[in-house]
Amino acid sequence: MKHRSLRRTLSAGQRARQELAIAETSATRDIRAFEVTRIPGLLQTPEYARSVFEANAEFRQIPRSIDEAVATRIRRIGPVQCRSRPAP
Repeated sequence: MKHRSLRRTLSAGQRARQELAIAETSATRDIRAFEVTRIPGLLQTPEYARSVFEANAEFRQIPRSIDEAVATRIRRIGPVQCRSRPAP
């Protein structure tokens, strides 16, 4: 996602970006991620996600729609945790 597009998406708060992530995740078969500085979103607890969203809102100077963003992140995690891994 390009910077301007991300900035535009985040201008209404972080929930919109999480809704986009839900759509992307639901259409994805395999997810591979590596993050050095924080726990990947699909593995975050609600408390950790809240901390990440608060820091992100402050750093990017965007609306603090923290409760909505956390709820949407947790909704995104649900289907991923329920999927079973296919046999090798």
